[in-house]
Amino acid sequence: MAIDEVLNRPAFFDTNNDAKGVNDTDQMHNDAYYANDDGSNPSGGNRADHASGNAGTGLNDDADGDAFMHNRVRDEAGGNNITNNNNPPQQVTSNTHIDNNNPVINMILGDEDMRSDSQLHRDDGDDKCANTMEGDAPGRHPSQPSEEYRGDHHEKHCLQCESKSDMFKQWRNTMSVADARERCLNVRDSYSCGILSSGGLLCTLASIRTGFIPAWGTEIDSKLAAMWEGVTGTKCLGDTFKVDFTKQRQVVYLKSGQPCPDFSSSHAGGKPPGSSGETGWQFVAQVEKIKQIRPVVFLIEMVANVLQVNDGMEVDTVVEAMSQDYVVHQQVLSVAQYGDCSNRKRLFIVGFCKERVGYMANKFEFPQPEFDEHNFYTARDVAVPDDVVPDKYWLHEDVEPFIPYKDPLPLCIHKIGHIKPGMGPSWRPYAVQTFDGIFPTQTTHNGGGRRVPLSWKQGDPIRRARVTVPTEAPRVASLPDDYIDVAAAIDPSDEFRFKAVNIHGYSHAYRGCD
Repeated sequence: MAIDEVLNRPAFFDTNNDAKGVNDTDQMHNDAYYANDDGSNPSGGNRADHASGNAGTGLNDDADGDAFMHNRVRDEAGGNNITNNNNPPQQVTSNTHIDNNNPVINMILGDEDMRSDSQLHRDDGDDKCANTMEGDAPGRHPSQPSEEYRGDHHEKHCLQCESKSDMFKQWRNTMSVADARERCLNVRDSYSCGILSSGGLLCTLASIRTGFIPAWGTEIDSKLAAMWEGVTGTKCLGDTFKVDFTKQRQVVYLKSGQPCPDFSSSHAGGKPPGSSGETGWQFVAQVEKIKQIRPVVFLIEMVANVLQVNDGMEVDTVVEAMSQDYVVHQQVLSVAQYGDCSNRKRLFIVGFCKERVGYMANKFEFPQPEFDEHNFYTARDVAVPDDVVPDKYWLHEDVEPFIPYKDPLPLCIHKIGHIKPGMGPSWRPYAVQTFDGIFPTQTTHNGGGRRVPLSWKQGDPIRRARVTVPTEAPRVASLPDDYIDVAAAIDPSDEFRFKAVNIHGYSHAYRGCD
């Protein structure tokens, strides 16, 4: 069914509930998008949902960590989930907000080709790789599994039968942005979620892929807010710290990722001010809003360097405050170990409501890494060919390579030279790297480093190098191929595309964090 037909269906709108909607936190349920009791996940969201995000979010900015919800808290003795299977599912569409003038909606409606090609390649065979690349045998689409087919098996099978680049491409496009929008419009029985500081929707897309349906989000940037409304079909509430959440519907799951510049190691002068900075106060102030929202589960994400700023005082403050009502878990994770091709580490703080979840809250564990020094990938797996890189992304400058040359290490940046000490401006980063490592932490202005041509070999002179192109940025963040077109529907500039992918919580002084 075409998306425009869905939008015109009166039955889609829930007119029985007011703006606050149903308090579905009182009746959690076990729905088809969640992991099965055996730990498998039929949604197909098994890799970068763990990480973004950013992102599904992967742990990018990100589909950062929304699929931690895959890691079901279980009763070790009986294998019971934290949910109550006797309670009916709750509808999550009472806040639906449709704007047919939104450019994202119009772009999706006008281009049926944006819908996932893999939806056209399904059969009923088991144990088939769901590879939709031209010339390969089609298989069942992971988002529509048979009773016997499981997403976990699909991911492991693909590791054996496909190259990493093909595997990553297939994973990214298992759920396109158009698919995510259709889920928001059509899925009525699912856990609800709220997203604070939704940015470029990386956390949002990861949440949807994992099985949540957004009830509301906040964002002050008008273009990013338009992306939210265009994809989720719900209204963006604006400034997080000006919203009275007692007047909004409660949600089961809340993701919050506030601006990170004031905690970043790359802060101007090398001395990040923390909560005393222009936006750093928001990291601590979010506690009040989370308590007002009262989710069953929350996930807070921040740059890992927050633990080094003020001796981790801000983290201690947040954890102590949230521990009054929640069982809190925290851990620093490297996104590269979960499939996002970026040298990014993030602190994740997860909390389970003591009253609603009970003793099971203590049994949560962060997901185990899927990539390591024995099973790894490189930037080549998401790179575009040199001959399609626009001229403006090439930097023509002689560089003296490091001597002696050092072989690349798995899941690390492979630096082979530099122009001069320091990071350099985003339009002329000083670090010179190869595609045999991973990308540096991406920034909103596309700095972080330049890479030699794909054909470069040890001993070759370095005459030119390229910075990240707009097509690569979403790939690094494990985003589907149609993401770049959705961003372009809001603002066609390359600058906005980099901003949308790499921003994490908007501030008027935004920039990427590492």
